[in-house]
Amino acid sequence: MSSPLGQVIKIINSDGSVGQITVDSNGNLKVTGNLTVSGEAAVNPFDVTSTLTPAALSDDTVYRDAVTILADAANSDIVKVGKTGSQTFPLLPGAGITLTKTQLSLIFHVAVSGSQVLHVICGGS
Repeated sequence: MSSPLGQVIKIINSDGSVGQITVDSNGNLKVTGNLTVSGEAAVNPFDVTSTLTPAALSDDTVYRDAVTILADAANSDIVKVGKTGSQTFPLLPGAGITLTKTQLSLIFHVAVSGSQVLHVICGGS
């Protein structure tokens, strides 16, 4: 598997404006420009800290076309994601997953140890 570092995803919005998502040298997602998904307002990424207690990514109940979750490359351990009672999908440091047609409030995360950081970006409804 090749490293995502430095890769760029360019987005051309319906109004002609351009945005892009890149992965910096620390493994963090960086968004530049205005990203519009499914006619919705700009997509703003956010970070979540995972601890030993399972928690939802957000209390947002809007159904999203896509939710991308990236474990920070500097994390010291795995973060598991899944549903309310079962977080079984492991995200190693620097790994990511995209889930479609879901709500942020339905996606739960838990750190295997310590506190770990997840980067989240989503859009569409």
